[in-house]
Order: sequence, then structure tokens, then C-alpha cells
Amino acid sequence: DEANNQKLLRELAGIPTEKRTAYYVCYAVLSDPSGQIRLSSEGRCSGRLLSEYHGSNGFGYDPLFLVPEYHQTFGELDAAVKRHVSHRAKAFERLIPQIVRLFG
Repeated sequence: DEANNQKLLRELAGIPTEKRTAYYVCYAVLSDPSGQIRLSSEGRCSGRLLSEYHGSNGFGYDPLFLVPEYHQTFGELDAAVKRHVSHRAKAFERLIPQIVRLFG
């Protein structure tokens, strides 16, 4: 994680924060035993990459990834908030109703 974060910071050096847009993406799928995909969904969380670490929660790029609506990085956000706004949460929020319809 640290080596990747340092590489990212080097490659973005000199680029203003407002131009450092980024997003996390999660694809969630449900397949049957044969491997055929029955359902799928996508979740995204958009933000910006900062030039220095903020917070120590999470992993990977979390201390650099600013979530604009909260004015905090994933590294600073409370775990309960992150679980609500993350790309994974959004993907599964969309997948669960599909599962209910399929098996309901």
C-alpha cells in the first residue's frame, strides 16, 4: 500500500487538487453453479486525491481519497459512514433488490 501511495503522489505532483478527480468502482455479481452470471450491479464513489495523507483508517488509497460530501478522506471517515457511502455499499445496495426479485 505504502509503495503504491508514494508512486501515486509522485505521479500527481504539481497537479492541482481540483484536477485530481478519481473514483472507486465495485462490480458485484451473482452467478449460478455453472458460472453463468445471473445478476450484476455497479457502485461508484467519486472523489479527489489529496497530496498528503489524512487519517489512518482503511487501507490502500483511503488516506488520500477525499469524499467531497463529507470533507474527509476514507482514512478519516467513521467506519459506519464509510460502509454507507463506499463503492462496495452502493454496488450491494443495487444488487440486493435484484436478488430479492429473483428469489422472492
